[in-house]
Amino acid sequence: NCGNLSSGVVPFALSAGLISAADGWHVFRLFNTNTQKLVDVGLRVVGGQAEVTGDLVLPGVSGTGAPVELIYPDPAGSRTAGLLPTGKAAESITAGGAIFEVSLVDATLPVVIVPSAAVGLKGTESPEEIDANVHAMGMIEQLRRNAAVRMGLCESPEDAPDVVPKVAVVTAPEPTRLLDGTSLAAEEADLPVRMISMGQTHKAVPGTGAMCLAAAAQIPDTIINRIIRRSRPGADTGDEDRTVGPEVRLATPSGVVTAGAVFDAETVTATSLFRTARVLMRGQVAVTD
Repeated sequence: NCGNLSSGVVPFALSAGLISAADGWHVFRLFNTNTQKLVDVGLRVVGGQAEVTGDLVLPGVSGTGAPVELIYPDPAGSRTAGLLPTGKAAESITAGGAIFEVSLVDATLPVVIVPSAAVGLKGTESPEEIDANVHAMGMIEQLRRNAAVRMGLCESPEDAPDVVPKVAVVTAPEPTRLLDGTSLAAEEADLPVRMISMGQTHKAVPGTGAMCLAAAAQIPDTIINRIIRRSRPGADTGDEDRTVGPEVRLATPSGVVTAGAVFDAETVTATSLFRTARVLMRGQVAVTD
């Protein structure tokens, strides 16, 4: 269900002549056979091809490009039984002899959400610093595997898939230093996040992971929902705005990624994100009969 890969499908289909469209903004509907879910892709067509030149800047991506809007209708339960696979917004899981409070959410992607302090991190470290922290990474992997069982992705921790669930390490907003050496003020984002994927810390955040976090932010009493609400003015007196979303600004190691979600008090009906796409290379593969 990769958001980055999804953004390249329609541009490729147009360039390969698999589909055609008149100039202008269009929304194309994809069917993901992996998850049995739909993905709506909005982009501008120029001269029969996807427009690639534009001013959209994405953290972790070189240059600028034309926006490709990804909308995931009905994103809940991409790999599990539903938006909250266990039916709980927050719960306790044991890993490495310790008890962790986590949120297990599946909207476009199954994600384990854990406060940074619980795994011995600040939550604003660089990917390299986190990857070098053997103790923290070990706890995170044990937590991920146990959570996979809880989410119904496998029967035992040893059988946990490598790809999912991802782990989102989150904390309250605070200033952070980005990979390009610049600083990001606390008020420029709603939530710092460090996403652990395939045993490594992501240099930004996976697209579907960002959308899952946007969805989780709107679900009452999830780890993220609590952090964002407690960080708002008036939180100490109970006078804060309790509504979160529909867009959430995530402070990643490469900059701010904004993702959106629509929550109707019972489930998330859609998530969205902007990406860019362009042709990087063309080639031929010789295949024998």
